[in-house]
Amino acid sequence: MVDNFKLWCRNEISKLLGTDVGQEFSNYLFSIESEADVREYLFQLLDPDDGKVKQFVEEICLNWQILKKPKPQKNEKQKERSAVGPQKSASDGEIKKQTVNVKGEQSPIKKKSSHFVSLYSDEGQARTSVRLPGRHPCECLGQKHKLVNNCLQCGRIVCEQEGSGPCYFCGEIVCTTEERELLTKNSKRSQKMKEKLLDSWNVKANEDEELKSRKATELKDRLLEYDRTSVRRTKVIDDESDYFATDSKWLSKKERKILKDKESKLQQLKHGSRRDKKVTLDFAGRKVIEEQATEKMNEIYKSAEEFLESTLGHNDGSNHPRYVAEPPVYIEDDQPASGKKQKSTKPKAKESSRNTLRIQDKELLEMTDEGKCLSMHQPWASLLVCGIKRAEGRSWYTTHRGRLWIAATAKQPDQENLKQMEAYYRALGEKSRFPEYYPSGCLLGCVDIVDCLSQEEYNEQ
Repeated sequence: MVDNFKLWCRNEISKLLGTDVGQEFSNYLFSIESEADVREYLFQLLDPDDGKVKQFVEEICLNWQILKKPKPQKNEKQKERSAVGPQKSASDGEIKKQTVNVKGEQSPIKKKSSHFVSLYSDEGQARTSVRLPGRHPCECLGQKHKLVNNCLQCGRIVCEQEGSGPCYFCGEIVCTTEERELLTKNSKRSQKMKEKLLDSWNVKANEDEELKSRKATELKDRLLEYDRTSVRRTKVIDDESDYFATDSKWLSKKERKILKDKESKLQQLKHGSRRDKKVTLDFAGRKVIEEQATEKMNEIYKSAEEFLESTLGHNDGSNHPRYVAEPPVYIEDDQPASGKKQKSTKPKAKESSRNTLRIQDKELLEMTDEGKCLSMHQPWASLLVCGIKRAEGRSWYTTHRGRLWIAATAKQPDQENLKQMEAYYRALGEKSRFPEYYPSGCLLGCVDIVDCLSQEEYNEQ
């Protein structure tokens, strides 16, 4: 009867899960001691909201109580009496004493025995692992489900939940040893198995190809639409000429002076003394409100942009800073036969000396060196030129960007200081080669200034 119950239980669980379950499920279910544990285990394994599952659990609990109910067994004394025969009954006084003693004794309360299940045992694995019907990606690495095999292409560990078939990472066929031996044989059975393993993967591959093709077609149509409408979607923001290069060679003296004034106002607002800041005392709200210079700085930036746009708008082509000149063309002058130059009857336009001396070459501007130099003590000067020291602090602000020459002062460096600085930069993880000697009183080399930051901005970065 117990075997029939286990078989029926196994078949019903297989129907509800949609997949074949092992015999260990029914064996573990029959080994549970209390009805509450049976319900808890089944509701964890199956869907508790399903009506079929609830009906199945009730039937399981009913049959489980009947099968687990202990059969009445004969007492040893009754067995002896039945074997020997009727004996002389005890006297009335002895019966009373026995009844008194039984009433006086208190029966001990039987505690509910707790059943401990180790997670590493077969019962624990049966509780914690649930296998879904079909092939699904699983990252248990063969710890919760049985191992199928390793992928010979990428090494992925394939468990029983992923099942035999193409690898979810590289697409290589992964199967058990028995299936691998069958696939090596050129038979009809091996061909059918191979088609079965590749069937689900081909459907998924076709869906991926359709999705990629649709996205590529949409991108092609969008790019063709951009090309047809010829809409400009890019904008070059030249911060160098807008904010830093206030002394641009393409601006007049008046325009440079206006931009210099705006730059000085910005520097005063950004790096000015705290004594010049205004503070509002709110006695009612008990607050101290400090005036922020952000709005004023934004106004100055906006006015500078409008001024630059206006100057670029009214300048002619030869004075435009974004103008790239065309290559010169040689035009041969027709000389008269007599060898004398004929005067042109057309009046020549009067050209200023500024226009005639202008060399408008973009590459020449990039190679321009203003010759600015900074003197430093050793060993910091050599470390800065070698690229080991990346930042240099000063108490003043500079608008210079680009090449800056570094000169070493005449002061001789201290050997202890040299060793300390080299040890400091080695501790920071610097693997560059340190200079062998640190000369003094000479020009060492040049560096490129990228930006000049305040102490607060530098600490934030």
